[in-house]
Amino acid sequence: MKRITYIRHLFGEKKNCFFYLFILLFAGGSLLRPLDPGKPAYDTIYQSLFSPPPMTFLLYPLFLLLIMHNSTIFDHPYVVPKMRKRKAWWEKRIQYLGLDIGMFLLFTNGLAVVLPLIMGKTDPHLPVAKILLNMVLQFLGYYFLAVLFLTVRVWSGKATFGFLASYAVVAADYICLQTAYDINLLMLHIFILTAGRVWLSNFLYLFFLCAASTIGGYYIIRDIDIL
Repeated sequence: MKRITYIRHLFGEKKNCFFYLFILLFAGGSLLRPLDPGKPAYDTIYQSLFSPPPMTFLLYPLFLLLIMHNSTIFDHPYVVPKMRKRKAWWEKRIQYLGLDIGMFLLFTNGLAVVLPLIMGKTDPHLPVAKILLNMVLQFLGYYFLAVLFLTVRVWSGKATFGFLASYAVVAADYICLQTAYDINLLMLHIFILTAGRVWLSNFLYLFFLCAASTIGGYYIIRDIDIL
């Protein structure tokens, strides 16, 4: 399958276009409220999108709903036989999953940069390097949730169960953040504008989660009858 065909399938579903539009309106709405004069405009949007509440109740669930189209394509009874080998089928759908994540990252992070420019609120001290480094962490975090979703979806045969499994991690993470216990499962490892050792420690933690979920996911689904 060509990448352009995959992207057309994503946006060929009207609900997916609505999800992206909803995120745009939510981010744009943050600039219509009174701004803190001590904060740059990009920081206002960044915090409105990437703080725990909007991540938990907006971006994470919408992202999981968006990647359901990956299952629609790769779990089709005509696609599986063409891939011949289960490993090739798993690797290919993971590769295209990276395309979904990349587009989602460019869109959500791009809003924090582009919307202030459109509204004439430029910032000469935009931390481009830290934003790009943070996007790497975001990619790994979304990847972990997406692979967990796909694994449970294939194992159970139900996309709903895949969604619930991934969102259970998100919900548990949010609940932990509301308590006095210093337990950070995901969000605070992902959405942090930093560099150096702090960034590296978060990267290694998330990379481990991604590797474990990818390898473990394959061993879970390799003997399952998916036809």
